[in-house]
Amino acid sequence: MAAEARQGHVLVTGGPGSGTSTLVEALAGHLAAAWVEADDYYWQPSDPPFQYKYGASERAERLLKTLGKTERAVVAGSVMGRRRGNGL
Repeated sequence: MAAEARQGHVLVTGGPGSGTSTLVEALAGHLAAAWVEADDYYWQPSDPPFQYKYGASERAERLLKTLGKTERAVVAGSVMGRRRGNGL
């Protein structure tokens, strides 16, 4: 089956600076999928950035809403709960 006919979501995780965003951008283009950056659902907009977090339930709700609007998406970053880091 051609990649364009497939439906679903792909999660690419990795530490900061490991190339996940670069890989996701290329993969999303290849699959004709939406590119979703997990940090956009973790951190509230601020200047300087990365100062204020969304609450856990709001992060999950916002991400699920976005994923529900598309048949194919590639997500960059951590969306899994963990003791440290930016997991949703």
